[in-house]
Amino acid sequence: MDLFSMVHLLVLSMGETDLHYVKLGPCNATCIRYSLVKLFRLSKYDAAICVSRWQRSGKVPGGMLESYSTTTMGILSV
Repeated sequence: MDLFSMVHLLVLSMGETDLHYVKLGPCNATCIRYSLVKLFRLSKYDAAICVSRWQRSGKVPGGMLESYSTTTMGILSV
């Protein structure tokens, strides 16, 4: 099964209780990513949330990027 199909399958398998396990209250994209990573790990994938933050520097605005990555057969997929 390719990675896209696996993500699709795992997202469809998420229930409301999975999303509330991460955070009480309304769910946002962060709790969906954490739930997805949890399901990847339960499916024997090596997965993690990746967070990058940077401060403003000159004309470059500060910001934050949050994503997940998973490793399958030694190849990093983002």
